Amino acid sequence: MTKRISRRLWAAGFGGLSFVLLAGLSASAQDVPASTVIRQGARHYGAFAAGGVGTGERSDFKFFNAGGQAGFVLTPNALPGWLHGNFEVGAEVIPLWASFTPHRLYTFKNKDGSTQTFAGGGTYWGVGLTPVILRWNLIHSEKRLVPWAQGAGGLLYTTKKYPLPATSVWNFEPQFGVGVHYFVNSRHSIDFAANAIHISNASLGDHNAGVNALVQFQLGYTWWKK
Repeated sequence: MTKRISRRLWAAGFGGLSFVLLAGLSASAQDVPASTVIRQGARHYGAFAAGGVGTGERSDFKFFNAGGQAGFVLTPNALPGWLHGNFEVGAEVIPLWASFTPHRLYTFKNKDGSTQTFAGGGTYWGVGLTPVILRWNLIHSEKRLVPWAQGAGGLLYTTKKYPLPATSVWNFEPQFGVGVHYFVNSRHSIDFAANAIHISNASLGDHNAGVNALVQFQLGYTWWKK
């Protein structure tokens, strides 16, 4: 059941985005330098879908989410060489967040040193908010491609305590990522990103099992305004 839901979400999310991307690619593809688009004062908004897997002891955890994002370029271009670029702030809203976990025994150590074993797993649903995204756009001679690196902090709410054992319905998501905009024209870009995300309740719950790191790949489409 969990696998079927996971496959359907991936198909629906990436299928919908693929339709939008194909529409964008069929649009006017004049070769406008991206440096004339991503500059001080530029604003953007868009949609994305993302999927990922956990690492280490959470390598059998799978993730899917979809939502919207917005950003604003704060500064003019600065720094020499390959670091030449500008600074941007942004945010993401994730109305659909899902984690697919296996049904098995989970053993955790309590704060007093004793251990407990829990049987469970399954699908977890939630919503997310990333209110602070700090991004550096690398502006070079390439006309269509603009890579970036970013750090961000997010907040996650799930309909039941996540993950096992009884932890918390609230978790924090510090994260780091890299990505690239591919401009199909002067107003639209296709976006690819890879993020490393840590999930933790910061010891506010009964336990702080968390997910030390998950690797997530994101595909999106962005509308730009100068």
